[in-house]
Amino acid sequence: MKISSLYVLIAIGIITIFGTSCSKIETKRFKMEVTTNAITIPPGTNRSDSISLSISQTLNVSSILSEGGMSVSNMVSASMPSFRLDVLSPQDETFRFCEKIIVFMSAEDLPEIMVAWKHAPFRVDFQPLYLIRTGVDLAPYLARENVRFRFEIKMRRVFPTTTSFAATPVFFIETEKEK
Repeated sequence: MKISSLYVLIAIGIITIFGTSCSKIETKRFKMEVTTNAITIPPGTNRSDSISLSISQTLNVSSILSEGGMSVSNMVSASMPSFRLDVLSPQDETFRFCEKIIVFMSAEDLPEIMVAWKHAPFRVDFQPLYLIRTGVDLAPYLARENVRFRFEIKMRRVFPTTTSFAATPVFFIETEKEK
């Protein structure tokens, strides 16, 4: 009789421990697509030049997360499954003018990191150009709201006119919080 009551007490203890320590975690995934303002390549840029162009971008991550009942503090990870470039002008231009494109991202108090790239030959006679992403976790950068993209472009030919393009990164943001 003593042994069976000991087993009952042990079973009750195990159920109590697992029943109270297992909290439910709410997980949500958000998709955020951002298109930058026009990025301009000045006319007369030489074929052998490498140019560096930067643009600041406000991401508004906190407002997107708050719409889903989450906050920046709930962010677990952030990835970039797509990074697209579109030539805005001149209308008939493609990215064949590039030998290579490397995109860096930085934010306040964080180091600049490479996030996307593409090397020639681009083999594109149409728009848009999709870059290869590095796969680095971007959560610390997206938590800052304001980021800076820097484009390092190695040219293939001289530009007689101003050429502009826009970047459209897509971010997936993973969040978690206890219910």
